[in-house]
Amino acid sequence: MRKTSLILLILALFMPLFTKAENTINLTPLPKQISMKQGTLTLPENFAISTNGLSEEMIDEVKKFAKAITTVREGNINIGNDIQDALITVSLYSGSTNIGDEGYKLDITTTGITLSANTAQGLYYGFQTIKKILPPCVMAQVKDSNVNEYTLPCLSIVDAPRFEYRGFMLDVARHYFEVEEIKRMLDVMSYYKMNRFHWHLVDDQGWRIQIDKYPKLTTIGATRSNSWSVDPIYGGYYTNEPYGPYFYTFDEIKSVVEYAKSLHIAVIPEIDIPGHSSEFVASYPELGCVDEKVTTASTYGVKPNLLNPAKENTYEFLSALFDEVC
Repeated sequence: MRKTSLILLILALFMPLFTKAENTINLTPLPKQISMKQGTLTLPENFAISTNGLSEEMIDEVKKFAKAITTVREGNINIGNDIQDALITVSLYSGSTNIGDEGYKLDITTTGITLSANTAQGLYYGFQTIKKILPPCVMAQVKDSNVNEYTLPCLSIVDAPRFEYRGFMLDVARHYFEVEEIKRMLDVMSYYKMNRFHWHLVDDQGWRIQIDKYPKLTTIGATRSNSWSVDPIYGGYYTNEPYGPYFYTFDEIKSVVEYAKSLHIAVIPEIDIPGHSSEFVASYPELGCVDEKVTTASTYGVKPNLLNPAKENTYEFLSALFDEVC
């Protein structure tokens, strides 16, 4: 009897937590304000989205959302201005809370969805939230034969980011990634509403940008004679094989920048000078500070192979290089 009473007491103590947990949704990052309501809304096979007073850029976000839904399931989505019986209504934000350029307001009831924002970026994040609380196949953009219903919980969200800079850094100087791999990383960033892609393109261990004026950077500077790698089971080791030449063409870089832009992610390129410049000095020794043969680095850590700031030709070199990069 005492044991039963203890179990009941524990359940009573934690019951509010259980109840609260059932009335929430898993969203990362957590919205600024969220209020769960009673009921659900299941998307019908065919429905309409009304776009009221939106710019062309904002309407493009509506179209992207509609395409995301029709990619994973059958049905037609009609998009138009001031559709009276539309399931989803998208409009400019008119609330009293300041949501800035990246915020949005989302309301889901048993009869429909209303979404509003000040900008296309805000709408994009609002649609990302909707996709995040639909079955995972929607965000993943993969058809799932096991999913027959696309149901949303009723709720109200007013959201705006706490931090202006929400970034991810990728170092391709040390480890090269193919363009399609980078785009996949950008996709995952977008799931979590990140907005800055710090692209660490060059370092002692490699130059990764097509440069027509200085072609040795994409041969000597984009290759190291040996490479340090790490196995998750056996630990670190040298490959004893050349690594490279690896670099991105102009078209590949433009492709990444444009793809990131479509996800409202800004690309921040990193080029290190005057330190972390072994790849420069290996390619063009006349620019260096050290009177010795320099190779593109195969190890990590601080190197003495700096660009020489006392030489006028260093500035001529960098000026032409940055013109081409820009």
